[in-house]
Amino acid sequence: MSEYRDECSGEEPTVRVEVQPHEKPSIAVVRALETLTGEKGTEIDPLYEYVDPEAIDELFVDTNTATRRGSVRFSFGDIDVRLVDGTIVELRR
Repeated sequence: MSEYRDECSGEEPTVRVEVQPHEKPSIAVVRALETLTGEKGTEIDPLYEYVDPEAIDELFVDTNTATRRGSVRFSFGDIDVRLVDGTIVELRR
């Protein structure tokens, strides 16, 4: 885990993972949820019940001229999920 703090709350994330090269951001979100909950992806609620995984992936697709930047935040049950620049996933309870 990193020393990174959320600019808004000042709190450290419970779990922070990097999106691996050639990994879709939505897959990294599931991987982070597995780390936090200790359950396999098939044992947790489907991501699509909370957010559109394809939409998340499309938000951070590189274009021919630039890499898209920004952040997305949503709730997964009692877990706050934040995806930063399509490269970092942070989870908080």
